[in-house]
Amino acid sequence: MERIVNEDGTWVRRYTAPSGAKQVVCFPHAGGAAGFYRPWAMALKGEYDLLAVQYPGRQDRIGEPCATTMDEMVRRATAALLPELDRPTVFFGHSMGGLVAFEVARRLAAVGRQPEALFVSCSRAPGDRDPADLIDTDDESLRTEVRRLGGMDPRLLDDPALMEMLLPPLRGDFALLRSYDFQPGPELSCDIVSLVGTEDPLVSPGLARRWGRYTSGGFQAHELPGDHFYLVERQAEVLAVLRRRPAS
Repeated sequence: MERIVNEDGTWVRRYTAPSGAKQVVCFPHAGGAAGFYRPWAMALKGEYDLLAVQYPGRQDRIGEPCATTMDEMVRRATAALLPELDRPTVFFGHSMGGLVAFEVARRLAAVGRQPEALFVSCSRAPGDRDPADLIDTDDESLRTEVRRLGGMDPRLLDDPALMEMLLPPLRGDFALLRSYDFQPGPELSCDIVSLVGTEDPLVSPGLARRWGRYTSGGFQAHELPGDHFYLVERQAEVLAVLRRRPAS
């Protein structure tokens, strides 16, 4: 059986005091950070304790090198999360975070600790190469991609000081996605729920439904109005899906 060595506490963020309730672990998108999920922690307080994974190279970890391979990201995130899985837990990952959450869940499945459900948002299934993964990682190409996907005030993309902070983790995350090579291995038996914005330029509803191939448990697919960052404006609807556990 695989042995997972614990990580230090830099990988996990909490925004409310633990309540003993069930919990959701959230994985950010490429270039994103744990703080993206802070509003969710407030909205779910009393129902779910929310943990957000903080990838290296951003916010309070800005001085650390980014993880540039999926194996490094998953290995270290898994080690950090393992001690936290002391109650019913589900995972939620948006975009790149969906793949990271999936691979962490698989590594946990190998030691009998997989989550009860995996929610993947605007994320292509593991075997489907995303064309965005192959874009150039020069500054202008990254800015163009961010504009295309939304989720940020376009005016901020012209702020040199802000871009100096945002572009390195985004570049590192695209390097991670570029190098990701899905390998068949432990199959999940937990439920998988896919969510997608109907106007997402990267992931169509049909592609999102391909996640059903990656579990022997239950599967549901949900479509909500919006683009790649539909979950910002549709927070209430997304959390309603999270609250309703799928039938296995």
